[in-house]
Amino acid sequence: MTPCNPIPTLASSPCESINKTHAHKATKMNTQHETVLDVTGMSCSSCVRHVSDALRSLDGVTAVEVQLRAGKVLVRHDPAKAAVTALVTALDRAGYGSRLGVAA
Repeated sequence: MTPCNPIPTLASSPCESINKTHAHKATKMNTQHETVLDVTGMSCSSCVRHVSDALRSLDGVTAVEVQLRAGKVLVRHDPAKAAVTALVTALDRAGYGSRLGVAA
């Protein structure tokens, strides 16, 4: 068996496909961004659920953390699939005002 070599070679080895797989996963992880939104109109746990559901319904959103008291939402997403404008639009359609915010 040929040892793993990070430099691509013409010879195919079992490790070559592993290196390509790892590179692909790393690339996918690097597309994730964290966006903080200031959200208005949230007053209870039902609002938290509605905000979470509205954002999680978007393709490309992988995590949502709602901070009710602070009026902030942290969204982990792929901006190529779920741009910030799409996040704001989803919240607007759910009945909540929002804008790009600053981390608490």
